[in-house]
Amino acid sequence: MQGNLGKRRNLIGLMAVMTIPFICSAILLISQKTRFNGLSIVCSEWNDELFYYKQVEAMVDFGHPLGYWGYNEGHSLYGNFAAWNPVNYIIYAITGKLFGWGYITPVIVNLVIWTVTFGLIHIFLKPRAKQWIGIIAAFLALSINIRYIFSCTPESTAAAGLIILCIMIVKYDETGKIGFFVAANLLLMYLVAMRGYYAAFVLIMMAVIIKKKKWLLLVLQTIIILLDLIIFVLLCKYFAATYFLDTFHFDNLKSPRAFAGAVRWGMTETAGFMKEALKGGSMRGTWYIVFFILCICELIVFLRKRNLVNLSVIIVSGGILMAMWSVYNAQEGARNLMACETALIIMTVYYMDSLFLGVATAVITGIVCWSSHDVFYTALPKTDPAIISAVENSDLKSVMPLSDNVWDNTVVWPLYTQFNGLYAIPSGFGINCVRDEYVFDNYDELRSKYIVAEQGSDMDAFISKKNAYHVSNVGKLNIYALR
Repeated sequence: MQGNLGKRRNLIGLMAVMTIPFICSAILLISQKTRFNGLSIVCSEWNDELFYYKQVEAMVDFGHPLGYWGYNEGHSLYGNFAAWNPVNYIIYAITGKLFGWGYITPVIVNLVIWTVTFGLIHIFLKPRAKQWIGIIAAFLALSINIRYIFSCTPESTAAAGLIILCIMIVKYDETGKIGFFVAANLLLMYLVAMRGYYAAFVLIMMAVIIKKKKWLLLVLQTIIILLDLIIFVLLCKYFAATYFLDTFHFDNLKSPRAFAGAVRWGMTETAGFMKEALKGGSMRGTWYIVFFILCICELIVFLRKRNLVNLSVIIVSGGILMAMWSVYNAQEGARNLMACETALIIMTVYYMDSLFLGVATAVITGIVCWSSHDVFYTALPKTDPAIISAVENSDLKSVMPLSDNVWDNTVVWPLYTQFNGLYAIPSGFGINCVRDEYVFDNYDELRSKYIVAEQGSDMDAFISKKNAYHVSNVGKLNIYALR
């Protein structure tokens, strides 16, 4: 009888914690005075949404894009993908293949991913009440992380994946069962294939292995992570397009002077972002403030626990920050910290095992995040009837038929042209983002068949004087064929 009662309570507890992502999402909706059906990624100001959504759409319908995604008419060697390799899209593509792909699909996927993650926290970590209060408070405090649930970008996948990775490492540390080691490495392979710098999390696993004095396993783990990084490099080389500028600056690692200079510049930029964030004006600065709050919390846990594993967490955080400053950049790197800090702050609050410290951490984090008025990042994509009507009422398949020629399936999108109308472009087409001057300087050499321009813009006036002919329009977005 007692056993059945315990199982029932455990099931009720599991069901309760699995509602947390929905409750936190509802709180964000209420705070912005909108409803779930009042949102649409079609109206988002993030052009990344467009790139992710349309590439997944092509993967669902054709296996891969049939036109070139890229920048300044560059493209990947295989698959026609943009700057992110296809591993970033795979969960959404599989879901779309099984259940259909629509504007609401990525939001549902993100909610399911977070629901599963909280369920795994309950099943494997079995937090006590005070730990759960800290975990829930920390998740709610990270309002920008909740904002990304309503997005087609894979930030929820990355953050939840890192939390599950940490859970597997914790369970391997506690039980020594090889199954948790295998599960952690399979997940790490996926995460590193998405974004190579997640390889830093292997240091936590290595610390656990060293603690257990499993030296052969340590060698195996080293080989595995090197293979993971090789896979990432190959994916980026063959299945990702080159961005406008060099994304990574590995030359800074060849010279201590160059490294120090890059770190100093990164620190200066970060300080500027943080100063602005304290006035509520920079989400980039908010991400850095939260990251430093996390580092303080990790130090507190280390001073209380004093073991190698907790020290490795501090090293991971410091290493990721140094990597952002030295080989990436402080401006673009800020957003990439989000998934890492979401995972680490929830795990750190769990390890604090202190109601006061957990809630205090969440409150400070919440004040910083929820007070930000950097609406470009914080505002939900509320439905704009004009945009929705223009996209839904456009039928471009008859005037833009797919071809065996990949360039004929490619649309040039000048960077400063309003992009929301591009959601109406037929599935399979590639969208190649170009700087406006690229069009002005290379118009006669453009290889793509189509180009878009906003009505009344300088670009529209320029194209209309050329030999292009008007194919159609989506709202105020004109579509021209170049041949």
